[in-house]
Amino acid sequence: MPGLASFEASRGWRLAAIVALGLIAIVVAARFQAPDDIDFISYWAAAKLTLSGNASTAYDLAAHRAVEASAVPVEGKMPFAYPPPVLLVLWPFGLLPFAWATMAWVVAGLSMYAWTVRRTLPGMLPLALAFPPLLVSGIVGQNGWITASLLLGAMALLPKRPLIAGLVFGCLAMKPQLAILVPLALLAGREWRAIAGAALSVSALSLIALIVFGAEVWQGFFAMLPLFGSAASEGTVGWSRIASLYAALRMIGMPETLAMSLHAIVALIAAFCVWRVWSRPADASKRAAILAAATMLVSPYLYLYDHLMLIAAIAWAVHAGVPQRWLVLLYFVSLGGLIQMIVPAPPANIMPLTPLVLVAIVAFWQPPSSKRHQTPISSD
Repeated sequence: MPGLASFEASRGWRLAAIVALGLIAIVVAARFQAPDDIDFISYWAAAKLTLSGNASTAYDLAAHRAVEASAVPVEGKMPFAYPPPVLLVLWPFGLLPFAWATMAWVVAGLSMYAWTVRRTLPGMLPLALAFPPLLVSGIVGQNGWITASLLLGAMALLPKRPLIAGLVFGCLAMKPQLAILVPLALLAGREWRAIAGAALSVSALSLIALIVFGAEVWQGFFAMLPLFGSAASEGTVGWSRIASLYAALRMIGMPETLAMSLHAIVALIAAFCVWRVWSRPADASKRAAILAAATMLVSPYLYLYDHLMLIAAIAWAVHAGVPQRWLVLLYFVSLGGLIQMIVPAPPANIMPLTPLVLVAIVAFWQPPSSKRHQTPISSD
């Protein structure tokens, strides 16, 4: 694949990847001198409370904020919103001081993502590391690289190991808003073994969390959900920080009902595109691309770091022969989304543009005949 080899060797993408990794390393190192209230503080506090023997207090705002404040000056803005099975993964990080735990989290997540991309998207690592959502995940200690890795891994396994793929898909329930379209896709593709695997995975993880932590932890989680529902509907974290179409429309002054209605229409169109692609013969790469891109248009509550999943759609676009200048433009749109989160009073929220364009590309782009049988998703 000469075109792909040229893409992989592009000095621009390699340089952007080096800059991104360098910035992440500098920020992580700086936290040893001056810890701050990045998103990871929420995970670390939940891990510490889990280790204390009462995991349900991870969902108690007062208890959770007290642990956060023991490490960094905080204003109580980082509650813990994830389902109890996530605590099974997080608790070891509570054994470390906050700065060391942050470094371990970033190194583990970045390594997982880089390894998965190398295994499943040959030739795409430079762009995958340069993609702005990765920079966001690294700087604030978020989990975009985990959800992206789960999607890529599941899609790579699906053709030959559908049951195991389903088990991996089930792990996406760590962020339910990113798994909304998975059942629809698997049903459309008649992937019955994967459906069984996903159901088994979700059930087993939920049951293990119940046995290990008790019923109180699930009660605490469900009691916390309205807080995050209000963040999505009322924009309490700021419309410029939420990556959904709904947030972008609210930011320009659109009333809530109209904004949600337009968001729902786009979400339904995106879901239809998923059904259309998955219900017809298509390789795993195109299925992964449309699922990733459409997922970013369904939930009204998601952030730029969640966009790391879009690397699956970008990989398909590269192999399908989409002009590289289009991808460069999407890169700068994504970078603009990062900048809008930093600058005061940005004029608009451009983050939804990236998945909107990618859904259109995957749904309607016709690859040149020489590229129609090239498959970026690989399980080798």
